[in-house]
Amino acid sequence: MEESLELVFMPPLIVLLINAQNNKGEPLTQSEVEAIRDKAVCIALPAGSNAMMAEKRGYDDIDPEFVWQEYLHYLSTFSDTEDNEK
Repeated sequence: MEESLELVFMPPLIVLLINAQNNKGEPLTQSEVEAIRDKAVCIALPAGSNAMMAEKRGYDDIDPEFVWQEYLHYLSTFSDTEDNEK
Protein backbone atom coordinates (compact mmCIF):
# COMPACT_ATOMS: atom_id res chain seq x y z
CA MET A 1 0.00 0.00 0.00
CA GLU A 2 1.44 3.34 -1.07
CA GLU A 3 1.11 6.28 1.31
CA SER A 4 -0.07 9.60 -0.11
CA LEU A 5 2.50 12.38 0.28
CA GLU A 6 2.42 16.17 0.07
CA LEU A 7 5.17 18.78 -0.14
CA VAL A 8 5.74 20.90 2.95
CA PHE A 9 7.98 23.98 2.77
CA MET A 10 10.46 24.50 5.58
CA PRO A 11 10.18 27.28 6.61
CA PRO A 12 6.74 28.14 5.23
CA LEU A 13 6.78 30.00 1.89
CA ILE A 14 4.98 33.02 3.33
CA VAL A 15 7.75 33.42 5.91
CA LEU A 16 10.40 33.34 3.19
CA LEU A 17 8.53 35.91 1.11
CA ILE A 18 7.92 38.29 4.01
CA ASN A 19 11.58 38.05 5.03
CA ALA A 20 12.74 38.76 1.46
CA GLN A 21 10.34 41.68 1.20
CA ASN A 22 11.54 43.13 4.50
CA ASN A 23 15.17 42.79 3.37
CA LYS A 24 14.38 44.47 0.05
CA GLY A 25 12.34 47.23 1.67
CA GLU A 26 9.54 47.02 -0.88
CA PRO A 27 7.19 44.46 -2.42
CA LEU A 28 8.73 41.68 -4.46
CA THR A 29 8.26 41.23 -8.19
CA GLN A 30 6.60 38.16 -9.66
CA SER A 31 9.94 36.78 -10.81
CA GLU A 32 11.43 37.28 -7.33
CA VAL A 33 8.48 35.53 -5.68
CA GLU A 34 8.67 32.60 -8.09
CA ALA A 35 12.46 32.33 -7.72
CA ILE A 36 12.12 32.17 -3.92
CA ARG A 37 9.51 29.42 -4.27
CA ASP A 38 11.65 27.51 -6.76
CA LYS A 39 14.73 27.61 -4.50
CA ALA A 40 12.91 26.93 -1.22
CA VAL A 41 13.46 23.74 0.72
CA CYS A 42 10.53 21.39 0.92
CA ILE A 43 10.07 17.87 2.14
CA ALA A 44 7.55 15.17 1.32
CA LEU A 45 5.43 14.26 4.33
CA PRO A 46 2.28 12.19 4.74
CA ALA A 47 -0.89 13.82 3.41
CA GLY A 48 -2.47 16.04 6.05
CA SER A 49 0.87 17.27 7.41
CA ASN A 50 0.38 20.80 6.03
CA ALA A 51 -2.98 21.11 7.77
CA MET A 52 -1.59 19.79 11.05
CA MET A 53 1.40 22.15 10.91
CA ALA A 54 -0.83 25.12 10.02
CA GLU A 55 -3.01 24.43 13.03
CA LYS A 56 0.02 24.33 15.35
CA ARG A 57 1.56 27.55 13.97
CA GLY A 58 -1.77 29.37 13.73
CA TYR A 59 -1.77 30.21 10.01
CA ASP A 60 -1.84 28.52 6.64
CA ASP A 61 1.07 28.67 4.25
CA ILE A 62 0.48 29.89 0.73
CA ASP A 63 -0.13 27.45 -2.12
CA PRO A 64 3.06 27.10 -4.18
CA GLU A 65 0.99 26.55 -7.34
CA PHE A 66 -0.54 30.02 -6.92
CA VAL A 67 2.38 31.71 -5.17
CA TRP A 68 2.14 35.02 -7.03
CA GLN A 69 -1.64 35.40 -6.61
CA GLU A 70 -1.49 34.48 -2.94
CA TYR A 71 1.44 36.82 -2.31
CA LEU A 72 -0.58 39.66 -3.88
CA HIS A 73 -3.53 38.71 -1.67
CA TYR A 74 -1.24 38.83 1.37
CA LEU A 75 -0.04 42.31 0.31
CA SER A 76 -3.58 43.60 -0.12
CA THR A 77 -4.66 42.16 3.22
CA PHE A 78 -1.58 43.56 4.99
CA SER A 79 -2.06 46.95 3.32
CA ASP A 80 -5.72 47.04 4.38
CA THR A 81 -4.71 46.28 7.97
CA GLU A 82 -2.10 49.06 7.99
CA ASP A 83 -4.57 51.57 6.52
CA ASN A 84 -7.10 50.75 9.23
CA GLU A 85 -4.50 51.34 11.97
CA LYS A 86 -3.76 54.91 10.79
